Amino acid sequence: MENFKIIDLKVNKQIQFMNDKMFFVGKIIKIEDKFLGVMISSAQDYVKIFNANEIANFFIVFEEEAYWCNSTVIGYRTDDYSQLLILEQPKVINRIDRRKSPRIPAILDIEYCFLPDNIGELTKVTQGYQRMKKKTFTIDISRGGIALITYEKIQKGKLLFLSFKIKENIVSVCSVVRSEANEGNRNFKTALKFVDIDVNHENIINEYINEKIKSN
Repeated sequence: MENFKIIDLKVNKQIQFMNDKMFFVGKIIKIEDKFLGVMISSAQDYVKIFNANEIANFFIVFEEEAYWCNSTVIGYRTDDYSQLLILEQPKVINRIDRRKSPRIPAILDIEYCFLPDNIGELTKVTQGYQRMKKKTFTIDISRGGIALITYEKIQKGKLLFLSFKIKENIVSVCSVVRSEANEGNRNFKTALKFVDIDVNHENIINEYINEKIKSN
C-alpha cells in the first residue's frame, strides 16, 4: 500500500474520524517526524473520547486522493471543550483515487451565493452571506464536484456556498473550475469542485451516484 508522507500534511488540515459509522472532525495542530498533534472539539455530534493505546480510524483527504488510516493514540488530554490527541504516524489501510469520480447527469434545485476569498470553510459562512443566495439548477454531479447553470460568467477560483437536497439538505463551499457560455450566451455551464463538505454529505452524494449508475 502506497503511503503518503507525513510532510505532505499541514497544520490546520482537517481529518475525519469515524465513530460507529458516523464522522466527526479533528484539526492537525502539530506535525513531527513520527507523530501528529490533533485537536478535536467536543461540541460535535458523534464525537468520541479516546484513551491511550486506543486505535483511532480516520480519513485524510487531499485534492486528488483520500487515505483511510489508523493510528495508535500515544497521548491525550481532555477538558470540557476539547481533546488533544498525540497520534503515531498514520498507517494507510486504503487509498481512494478521487480523480476517478464518475460524473452523472442530475437535475437538482440548488441555491448558491458568492463568498470572499478568505471564506473557504463552512464554519465561516454566516447567515449574512446566505441571505444573498440565488436559485438555479444542477446539470451533473460527481464525488468531487457539481455543475450548474448560472446566468453570469463566474471567474475561475471564485468561492461559492451551495445548498441542495439529496435525502437531506447538503451544503458545501466550492471553487469555480470553469464557467463556459452555452449557445446564444444566455447562460453558462459553471463547474465547481467541493472545497469543504461534511463527510456524511459526501457519503450521501456517493450513494446517490452509485444508485444512479446501477439503475442505468
